[in-house]
Amino acid sequence: FGTAMGRVADEVGIEDATADLIQCLREDLDEVGNPSLLSNARFESRCECWGVAYVMEGSAMGGRQILKSISTRGDSADFSTRYLSHLVAGSKGRWPKFLAALEIVDCDDASAVSAATSAFEYAYEVFSENMEQAGITMETRKNAI
Repeated sequence: FGTAMGRVADEVGIEDATADLIQCLREDLDEVGNPSLLSNARFESRCECWGVAYVMEGSAMGGRQILKSISTRGDSADFSTRYLSHLVAGSKGRWPKFLAALEIVDCDDASAVSAATSAFEYAYEVFSENMEQAGITMETRKNAI
C-alpha cells in the first residue's frame, strides 16, 4: 500500500508517512507473531491509489477510537499499537485536506472502490485478531463511539 499512499500524499500536499507506518506495522505484526500478514499488494492506477488512500486516511478516525478503548481498559501494554498510534498522530489535520482533494479528483469509481475494498479486507485480516485479543468487539466499538 506504500506506493499508493505516497502518490496520493504528494498529490494532496500532505506529509507522506508511509515508510514510518509500514515500519510500525511490521514491528506490530512481528510482536504478535504474524509477520507474514504484511501486504505486498500493488496498486498501479491513480484511481486505485486514491481508493487505498481513502481507506488508510479514514482509518485514522477509527484508530483513534480503538486506541481509546484499549487505553480505557488499562491494558494497552499488552497490545501492539505502534501502527495505530502513528496513524492517528496528525490525522485531524490530514483528513480535511484529503477530503477536499477527494472532492475534486477525477477518478473511475469502479477502480477506486475495488482498491478500497482490497485495503479494507487486508486491514480486517491484520487487525481482527489483535482486536479480539484486546476484547474489542463490534459491540464494544459501537458503544465507544
